[in-house]
Order: sequence, then C-alpha cells, then structure tokens
Amino acid sequence: MANVENYGWAYVHPTASQAQARGVDKSVQFLTGAVDSNGIGISSGSANFIFDYDNSVLELTGDMSASGLVSASYFYGDGSNLTNVGTGEGFPFTGDAVITGTLHVTNAITASHYLIENTFEINSSGSSTFGNTDDDIHQFTGSVSFGASGSTAGFSYNVTNNQTSIIGLKVAYRSVSLTAFSASVQDYVIGVTNTSAITMELPSAVDAGIGGIIVIKDEDTGPRATPSNAITISASSGDTVENLSYISFGGTMASKTFYSNGVDKWFVI
Repeated sequence: MANVENYGWAYVHPTASQAQARGVDKSVQFLTGAVDSNGIGISSGSANFIFDYDNSVLELTGDMSASGLVSASYFYGDGSNLTNVGTGEGFPFTGDAVITGTLHVTNAITASHYLIENTFEINSSGSSTFGNTDDDIHQFTGSVSFGASGSTAGFSYNVTNNQTSIIGLKVAYRSVSLTAFSASVQDYVIGVTNTSAITMELPSAVDAGIGGIIVIKDEDTGPRATPSNAITISASSGDTVENLSYISFGGTMASKTFYSNGVDKWFVI
C-alpha cells in the first residue's frame, strides 16, 4: 500500500506477497465499508464481480444499477425483465428494426404500411378487415379461392386460364313500378312491375365499365303494345344504346340484356 496521505492512490502488485489483493482469483477490488486500525478503508473482492483478463470479459452476478447511460456494441438476453421501455428515447423507435429469428406478438401490430415477402401462409383465428377508406385498392397476384373450411371453394379464380368459378350466384335485384327511372351501375336485374309505359335511362357506359351488364325484365303478365305502354330504354347524355339514343320493346313478359363497351355505347345481347 502506498503512502495514501502523500499520493492519494493505491497499487496492488500481483506477485508481491506483502501486498496481495483479497478475494477470489480475478476478482475486482472494492471497498467493503470496514476500516483498519489506521482508519483506512479495507478492500476485498467477490466471485460475483470478476474480470477475466485472459478473455477480456467482465462478469457480474446480480443486479447492476446505473444513473447514466449503459453503452455496448451488443446486448444479450431475452429482455423479459426490461422495464420503463418507451419512457425515454428508446421507444417510439425511428429507423429500421432488423429481427433475425421469430417475432412473437400477443396483441395487435399497427402500421401504416406492411411489406411481407416470401410468406407461405397467413393464419387468422377471427375476422379480418382489409382497408379503411373507400379508395383503397387490394391486389392479389395469382389464383384465389374462397369457401367454408373443409369444403369445396364457393368462389375461385384461376389465373392460368383467366376463368372464374362460382357455385351458386346471387345478383343485385331491383323492382321498379315507376314510369321513369334511372338505373345505376349497382343495378344488375331490374324487374318492371307497372302496366303503363316506362322510360328507363341506362347509366354512363364509362361508369359501368367494360362489360358492365344490366338485365331488364317485364314482370307484368299483360301484353305491352308499342308505343302505348312499351318499355323504353334510353342512353345517358353522350352515350348510345344499339347506336341509337333510345330503343323500345313490348310483348308479353319480354326481357333484354344490355352490356357496356366502357366508353360510350350500350348493346343488346
């Protein structure tokens, strides 16, 4: 022990028998709180706090308390006992988080954008919701099918032959008893129930899109004479139906199916 009164520091020689450190091999020295007969603090070491100088490893068994930052190139452990994460500058996290291995989340994950690559299967035990605004577009690449668990798919699309398969079909239906009516792009089958003449305007071909279809059926059992109580189908402004501004049809329980070219024309199938 050097003259602490003159120099203010201590030096322990590793081989000098007269100045051996206390504690186990490689233990880091610390004040024990006790003092010797000269009133000088007594130091010692512990197997719980050692420095392995061969491997440059500082080992601590027990808790470490720090009032400042703890910095390291790497941190190991499962993080199960971390507390106060997010109260400082750790979270929310800004930047790229790279995880190698499996991520287990017991609650929801919320993000403004998801990019999932090389995914073989996504399982959900409950209901799922896609999108949150009317202008959302969801695109699937490849074939797709929908159906009850363990049953044949009720709806499927095969990308190989561009064919859609549907088991059972239910379309939009509207019953009309007016003498003037404007169809919309949401209409598919329109049943006319009145006995008097009716004028029905088709929606814009642009709004209906290429291949848009509307079926108009006379559901009244009485005959319709042209033009006294005929069904007249007119095109919207700028469009034509059968290359005319309007067409009329009568007969008994007649029907006509119209399709759109998606630009400015409707035609009868």
